Amino acid sequence: MYLLKWLVLILGVALFIGSVYAQSDTDTITVDVNVLETTVINIVQDSLSWTGVTPGEETSTQTIDVKNVGSKNVTGIYGYVDTLTDETSNPTGSSNPQSYAAGGVLTLKKNNTGEDFWFAGRLEWNYTDNIELISLPSGADSWGWFHNTSYEYVWALAYTGEQINSTHGCNTSNTLVTLRINKYKDNGTAVTRDVSGSNSVAGTFESAKEDWGIFKFSDGPLNGYCVATYIDCSKLYIYKYDRRSTAGTEFGVCTNSAYLNTTEKLLPGNIQKIGLNVRMPYGIPSGNLKTATLTIFAES
Repeated sequence: MYLLKWLVLILGVALFIGSVYAQSDTDTITVDVNVLETTVINIVQDSLSWTGVTPGEETSTQTIDVKNVGSKNVTGIYGYVDTLTDETSNPTGSSNPQSYAAGGVLTLKKNNTGEDFWFAGRLEWNYTDNIELISLPSGADSWGWFHNTSYEYVWALAYTGEQINSTHGCNTSNTLVTLRINKYKDNGTAVTRDVSGSNSVAGTFESAKEDWGIFKFSDGPLNGYCVATYIDCSKLYIYKYDRRSTAGTEFGVCTNSAYLNTTEKLLPGNIQKIGLNVRMPYGIPSGNLKTATLTIFAES
């Protein structure tokens, strides 16, 4: 009998202790994390290339992904290619493909339906010889062709006012420079080489920025483009998405310049696709053109 009582007592204590150990408790703490505001983008691809491009033709499209890896909304994406530093002298007539910048034949496109390809940064140089059957405006200082794949259009820069310095001053409104281009692709006739009359259109002068004068076009083969004329009238810089604003390269002042983003805001973690292809004009020597660097900017 006593042994049974002790067994019951020990069992009861064991059950009581077991019930104590089976209980649990909780407590909480708060965790706060503050993310620094950063504007950072990443281009997923390292490089792009096109080989065996036929003169006078347009290539297939390749795509790059611009990812917002920062913490702020990106409100504007734009880009430029380093044609101005890669092609520093007139390459016309050169047999060396390295005289030509690869960026000068590169085009960019917003990756949405209905958008066109635009030159990322094309240089067109003064043609130093006479062009047969050309009709030039009064005061013409330089002329040449805008090469758009298999099509070429004659252009001319002319003074309609007094030249005020020895370097011509194509970048200042005081010289009243005019830039005209023929409406029609050049087929060697007087009509297609008229840059003084009704067969041509004039760019609208917008501003003078150090070494460049900025024009926009609303008609003709340069419709929608910005065109910058160099101070000595030796070349034209044709672009759409170059919105740089540093001194000497203030191309973003042109009202035709645009952004590459297709949405108002590129949210953190999201991707903007950009299409690229090549428009190869006639008259480029075979071989590798000088390697270009495309720089993409993000604004927030």
